[in-house]
Amino acid sequence: MRGLLLWPADLSVRARRLVVGVLAAVTVVGAGALGYVWWAASSAAADADAGQSALASARRDVPELLSYDYRTIDQAFPKSAKKLLTGKFLTEYTELGASVVQPAAKRDAIVTKADVVEASVVAAEEDSVTVLLFVNQTTTSKDLEGPRLDGSRVRVHMTKDGDSWKISEFVPV
Repeated sequence: MRGLLLWPADLSVRARRLVVGVLAAVTVVGAGALGYVWWAASSAAADADAGQSALASARRDVPELLSYDYRTIDQAFPKSAKKLLTGKFLTEYTELGASVVQPAAKRDAIVTKADVVEASVVAAEEDSVTVLLFVNQTTTSKDLEGPRLDGSRVRVHMTKDGDSWKISEFVPV
């Protein structure tokens, strides 16, 4: 046993350098692998946290976005859009509201209430999350005999904007 513990002393200078070099390389590779595993785990945790945060925002914001009352739509619609949307979708939605939704709502006395009945994260990164929502909308209007219930699925892309999440894309599926 004693000879086994002293075997490096019997090695030549060249062999000792080789052993030290191999041990150093193994240490560096091991530290690098450990660092990568730590980074991947923390990145995955950050993505998961972002997904849950964006999902909660989407569950809260989509009903506000899709619910309106013809009596208050001229003030509420653009205000909700500015508060909840971002990017190109903000412009598109505001234009659609002003040219189609608001005039039709006032003309037909439409009141719509939306509720998210189910939701899930489809993909998540730290600043960008896609969710799938199942939405029920109850609509009344002067042309309907009673409330009408419509169900739909929408894919919503959420983008981090400072400390909050905003809707940057909204696609019925």
